[in-house]
This record gives sequence, C-alpha cells and structure tokens, in this order.
Amino acid sequence: MNENFEANAQRTQAAYDDVALPGAYAWRYHRTVGDAARITTRLDPGLYICAGQGDLRTQSPQYGGYESKEQIMALICVGSEGAAFDTEIRPGAAYSFGLHVTNLDPALPLAQLDAIVAITSKRPMLLFEGSLAQRMAPLQAPIDPWFQGDARKMVITARALELVATVSQELAGPARSEVRAIDIKRAYAVRDTIEQDLSKTFRLADLSSLLGADASLLTRAFRAVFDESIAAHLTRRRMENAAAMLSDGASVKSAARSNGYTPNAFSSAFRRHYGYAPSALRR
Repeated sequence: MNENFEANAQRTQAAYDDVALPGAYAWRYHRTVGDAARITTRLDPGLYICAGQGDLRTQSPQYGGYESKEQIMALICVGSEGAAFDTEIRPGAAYSFGLHVTNLDPALPLAQLDAIVAITSKRPMLLFEGSLAQRMAPLQAPIDPWFQGDARKMVITARALELVATVSQELAGPARSEVRAIDIKRAYAVRDTIEQDLSKTFRLADLSSLLGADASLLTRAFRAVFDESIAAHLTRRRMENAAAMLSDGASVKSAARSNGYTPNAFSSAFRRHYGYAPSALRR
C-alpha cells in the first residue's frame, strides 16, 4: 500500500482501493467531481504500470511529465532513490488504475513482465495515448458495490492481471513497420468508415470488398495500427459515443439506437464495457 496515494485520494475527494499482491500492489482511484487540487505523490522504487484519465498536469524533476485531458497510460521504472511527482488536478472527474511492482522476481505470478522491464530499462518513463490507452478505460470503471471483502480484492486482482497482460502483449507484438504502407492506409480507411455511422453493423466481408483487400490481411493490418480488432474498435467507439450522449442528457433508448443496439442489448454491453449501468450517467 502507498499511504501517500490514499492520503491524496482523500484530499481530492476520490474513492480509493488497493490490494496487496505477491511483490506488488494494485490501486484504483475514482473521482467523479471535485475542486482543483495540487498534490505531491512520492513513488517508491519499482515498476509502475498505470492508466488514467483526467484534466491534469504532472511533472517530476527526474522523469519528466505530461499534461492531458484524454486517456493516457504510463510506464515508469523508478530507481532506488524514489521519485516525486507534483500534480495539478483541475476541477472535474479523474480516474486511474495501476500496479506497482516492487519485486521483479521472474516467479512473480502476474503475467509476463519481460517486455515491459526490457523497454523501461532503456526509457524509464513511457507514455501511451490512442487505442492502447483507451483499452484501459474499463479497468478504471467503478466496481459493483455487490463485491465486498475478498470478492472485491479478487476483482481488483483480475484487473491488474488484465493490465499487465495487455501491456506486455502490446510491447511484444508485431511492429507496425512490418505492415505495408497500403495496408496501413486501408486500416485508417476502415476506421474512418466506422466513424461515419456508429449505428451501422459492419461485416468484415463488406469492408474488405469495399477496400479491395483480403479480409485476413485487413484484420492483421488494423490490429497492427490500432492495437485492437475491428470488432473491439467498433464496440469501444460505440460505448464512448453512447457515454457522451448519456452525459449530455440523452435517453438510454436514444443512445442505444444511435449506436446500433436495442435498449436491452445496449444495457448489457454498456455494463460489460464500463462496469456500471448506462443510467448512472444520466443527469
């Protein structure tokens, strides 16, 4: 447990959970509203894998920093001297989910850490935006209050496993440079086609025919460029668009139909993606 994290959560009006794991601990920070705040977070030595979203700016003399309002993911390998990050959190919501690996023993039963350790040994702080960071959003979602005690710890542990598995798979995956330029262009064309109408159901055969590309080749190119399958991308964009509509006051039925779902199917898909019902976002 990082007592500094917990104290900062209290100062910024956030809910906070953490769970001790063998050689590591996972945490979840969740603030839906709150005033502007300035905090200093002291990081102990070890590897930090964290994803979050909020209107904030953070900076460390040793490791640099960033300013963002979008989903972002960070890998930070903190040396034996530790590190301090000065952070300004602006008014509004902020979320994060992360893992601090204090012991990089190969026997650590989390997931393959080799790719992560290898890359952070050369660049101690790495930032990722775009699709990889977006895929981390469900890990930051509220945990159903039904889960309490050991069951709640199991949910957080499962999310930590997914976090490490996703990041290590990404870093160990095929390089985008291995994909031909024309196929990269086709992958972007698929994305743009999807964005034109999120209510439409896209069949892979139709997309490949439209772009004059083999379906399996198009699938591989899309994953290499956007770090997710075409189906996963469509689902994620539908959920993000629906969440924005609901936050702006749209009905659940309207959000469902605008994103290609029946209301019942939408509610199930939304809860599966975010961990809570769509009605929770309605003002």
